[in-house]
Amino acid sequence: MTWEMTVEDTVHIKGILISGPEVTYEWKSDGSNLEALQRNVKKFAGIGGGDSKSSGGESSLSSSDEGGKKLIIDRIILREGKVSVSADSAFLKGKKLNAPLPNIELKDIGKEEGGASAGDVIAKVMDAMTGPAGKALGSLGIGELTKSLGGLILIIGILTAFAVLTVPTVQAAEPKAFRDCADCPEMVIVPAGASFIGSPQSVTQLEGVPAKRAKRERPVHRIRIAQAFGIGKFEVTRHQYGRFVSATGYRKSGGCKYWTGDKFETADSKNWQDPGYAQGDQHPAVCISWDDAKAYTNWLARKTDKPYRLPSEAEWEYAARAGAGTPRFWGSAPKDACGFANVFDLTGARSGDFPTMAPHQCNDGYEKTAPVGSFQANGFGLHDTAGNAWEWTEDCWHKTLAGAPNDGSPWVADGRCTQRVLRGGSWISIARFVRSGNRSKINKDARIYRNGFRIALSLPR
Repeated sequence: MTWEMTVEDTVHIKGILISGPEVTYEWKSDGSNLEALQRNVKKFAGIGGGDSKSSGGESSLSSSDEGGKKLIIDRIILREGKVSVSADSAFLKGKKLNAPLPNIELKDIGKEEGGASAGDVIAKVMDAMTGPAGKALGSLGIGELTKSLGGLILIIGILTAFAVLTVPTVQAAEPKAFRDCADCPEMVIVPAGASFIGSPQSVTQLEGVPAKRAKRERPVHRIRIAQAFGIGKFEVTRHQYGRFVSATGYRKSGGCKYWTGDKFETADSKNWQDPGYAQGDQHPAVCISWDDAKAYTNWLARKTDKPYRLPSEAEWEYAARAGAGTPRFWGSAPKDACGFANVFDLTGARSGDFPTMAPHQCNDGYEKTAPVGSFQANGFGLHDTAGNAWEWTEDCWHKTLAGAPNDGSPWVADGRCTQRVLRGGSWISIARFVRSGNRSKINKDARIYRNGFRIALSLPR
């Protein structure tokens, strides 16, 4: 039984990392030297205890009878070209697949400088996986694709959790923003494209997400956003929300839940103007319910004669990831959060209010909310998609992602619509909640001192 990788001269493989209990090997290239790639394929096949052969641009890996060895290819970054992996049988998370894997053509993507984004590549791979392998992969999310080779196991990393394909995730220059009135939120256009929603088990396990909660983020499923849309560059601020209240006289009873210093309680005296801590006009409006956020977007739509709304859950995650294949738009490490997000960190921990919570091991300088835009933007030019304030989406709550739309539209059918989905985490969130794939929910009329919102805008076709 053999894994075969056919390499054509249009393939550019930037790096291959192979590691395991008995094997460590890393190879990097500028992608221009096909012969070097072939030699190194032979070399790492030999390291694994197998043999190798090369003919006419083809290299193949085959196993020996040696046991106890494991090769892991956990990073392959592809540009243009074709990679094919074939086998007379394969195993996917322990399920045997009696079909060869198809050729995967990448020649139509990645022609721009910098190559294809993670979302583009993964979407193309999933498009190709139309047989039993593809169906199984789709049901698992993006799992590890493994093949048993006697005593040798290869894991092809192009299909493992999002982190195996990464792209620049921080905006080098702020994109052009627009606003439809002086007090309207600034908007950024998010381009059409494809990506994945949710988190594979490998990510949630690594992050320490309890198994029951982790089910919320699965199965990972592919979405395709066919039409560009607008989304707020920042969370809606106290100033902007105040203009809405002044213009409409909007008032709704119910108070807001806040931390008194030794317990959480709901008080009628707490609201977006006084959430229980000091804020400035450029801080995100909090103590906002889903009903409040909808009232604001409806008012803004009437004021501007534009279709302002809340983003769908899928749009929100697509925009928050901004092409990143990692749990957070800046990468995987929570300790790097403080350059990108206002989270529960060493600054927040100094209050002593929540001694049992594990802070991010960094200082962002803010104990509570921060002025919007205080931290670096993601690849689409959006600020604070991680931390600062939880953000409402349009969607009704569903316990898992099974059956979710794949076109980015709001998911309301068969959901618990008295509860709505929140995303992004807040200034009081520990690391496992500050991830692009994390999902939360609460009653739509509830107000909490950490919850705010960001708006979206449908654009003309």
